[in-house]
Amino acid sequence: MDSETSSFVGAPIDSLHSRAKSSIDYDLLAQEMISYLRGPITQRSLSDLLGYTFNQVGKWESGATKIKWSDFVQLCSTLEVPLRLSTAQFFGKPPSHIHLERLADTLLDSYGLIDLNNTTIRTKLNKWRLGKIQIHLSDVLAILDTYPSSLFAWLMAFVDGEQLRSIQGRYHHFLKTMQAVSDNPTYIYVNTALKVKEYVDLTDHSDEILGKHALMPVKSLRRALQELTSLGLVLFDGRKFLPCPFDFSFSNLRHQNLRRFNKYSTLLAGHGYPLSLGPLQRYESLNASRSSVRVNALSKEAADKINDLIMHFHNRATEVIQNDIGPKNNVQIIVLHSFASTLIDPDLAEGVLDSYSNDKLLPK
Repeated sequence: MDSETSSFVGAPIDSLHSRAKSSIDYDLLAQEMISYLRGPITQRSLSDLLGYTFNQVGKWESGATKIKWSDFVQLCSTLEVPLRLSTAQFFGKPPSHIHLERLADTLLDSYGLIDLNNTTIRTKLNKWRLGKIQIHLSDVLAILDTYPSSLFAWLMAFVDGEQLRSIQGRYHHFLKTMQAVSDNPTYIYVNTALKVKEYVDLTDHSDEILGKHALMPVKSLRRALQELTSLGLVLFDGRKFLPCPFDFSFSNLRHQNLRRFNKYSTLLAGHGYPLSLGPLQRYESLNASRSSVRVNALSKEAADKINDLIMHFHNRATEVIQNDIGPKNNVQIIVLHSFASTLIDPDLAEGVLDSYSNDKLLPK
C-alpha cells in the first residue's frame, strides 16, 4: 500500500449506508407533499374543489386519515399538477400508455425502476392490480424507494424535495451525488470496477488493475477515488476500496445534468466500433461484446413499439443484473438509444460531424 492510498480515511460501512439511505416516514412525506402542492390555497378551499363538505385536506395533512392513491390522482388533476406526464416521462412511456388509476400494471413491468425481486412488493402490486387491496400514496412512495434514486427521480418532476423536511437530508445527498456524476461521468465506472473479480480478489489496492477496468489513467483514478470517498459513496478499509454499499444509479433519470455521462458512454461505444477483441488469447477473459446502429424512418406507431421493446429490454436486463451471483469478469457498458432526429439541433449535429471529420476524435 503506497502513500497515496494510505491517506484515505476509512469509515464504518454502516455509517456510509445510513448517511444516504436513512429511513423515510412515507406517511409524513405524503402529508408534506399535499401541503406543498396545495400552495396558497386554503385546506378548506381545496377540500371544496375536491367535492368534500368538510376539511378533508386538513385531515390528510394532519395524518388523521391517509390519502389514497386515487385521491392523490384527483388532487393533482384539480391543482393541474402534470402527474400523468411526469409519470410517463419517469417510466419512459408515451403518456397515452400511462393509466394512473392502474399504475400497478406499469410498476409490475418496471424491473429497472423498482425492486421486483422483493416478494412483498410483488404481492402487494398483484393484489392492487386485481383490486383486492386499497393503495395509499405512502404505499407508492415506499415501492418507488426500493430502487436507487427512483423515488427522487419521480418526485423531482413536480415537487422540490429540498422543501420537504422528511427527505431533505437524503434528497440533498441525491442531488450532490448526481452533480458529482454530472461533473465527472467516470465515477460510475470507478464504482462498478470495484466489483470486478480481479480487483475484489486483491489483498491490497492496485491503481493499475482498477484503472484498467474503470478506463482511467492513474492520476485521474486517484482524484476520482478521493472525491468518491469524501462523498461517502465508496469505502477505503485501510487496504483497498469497497464499492458503494447501497449502490447508486441514475439510469432512470432524464436529467440534463447527466448529459456528460450519456455522452461519455456513447463516445466509448463509437470509438470502439467495430468492437474488436484484439489478440485471440484475450477472448476467454472478455465478456461477450456487440455493437449495432440503425437509422430508419419510422411512423409514430412503430416508434412507440420500439420504445416498448427498449423498456422491455431494460427491465429484463435489470432483472439479469440483479440476479447475477457469479464473479464479475468485466465492467459491461450497455448503451441503447432510440430518438427522433429532430430532437437534435442541426447546428449541433454539424458540429459533431466536424469533430469526427477525418476521425479527429479517434485515437491514433
